[in-house]
Amino acid sequence: MGTRLTAAGALRSPGDVSFLEADELRPALEGTLSGETAKERVRRRRAEQAWVLAHPGPLVHGPAPVPPPDVRGLPKAARRIVQAAVWSLAEELTPPEPSDGEDGAISGVGASSGQYTGPVRKIMSEAELGRVKPGDVLVCPTTHSSWAVVFSHIGALVTDGGGMLAHPAIIAREYDIPAVLATGRATSTLIDGQIVTVDGTTGRVRIH
Repeated sequence: MGTRLTAAGALRSPGDVSFLEADELRPALEGTLSGETAKERVRRRRAEQAWVLAHPGPLVHGPAPVPPPDVRGLPKAARRIVQAAVWSLAEELTPPEPSDGEDGAISGVGASSGQYTGPVRKIMSEAELGRVKPGDVLVCPTTHSSWAVVFSHIGALVTDGGGMLAHPAIIAREYDIPAVLATGRATSTLIDGQIVTVDGTTGRVRIH
């Protein structure tokens, strides 16, 4: 559909189709969209996406978190399950505290063991995944299911957030890729092309 809309002059490039809603596609192709044109909608939504990425806001909105529930009255087996769930949520939702090693290395959670040295490829959203090259060290805020397509190409993974049970950790272990998560500042510190060594066993990223 993106190719057809581009050929019809409704879009500048096929990839722009991802910025249109499903019910806008046919009218855009037929030239019957009311209000903004398809190109104008894409331009506005690209700008909105860029603003959101630049201003992520707080991790949690609403009242401050309450203390963990008192589980002393539960049976032993249920108590263990609830405590594990509370621990898991705390690990995944608590923003990581950025920290440095004595040698200036970036520290985080070693989520998938092994070492790898290679060039940084900083990716902030799915729209940039096409920039990933074989052997890159993928540096990103976090990942989810649509990012799995690049895991067979990268040499290592470094993220700002996450934990041992987060999506990037699980997929990195499946692909046997060294991974350091929850650095808190990888995307704001590392730049494309830098050579780094990712140690997924110790949870450290050393900049060369």
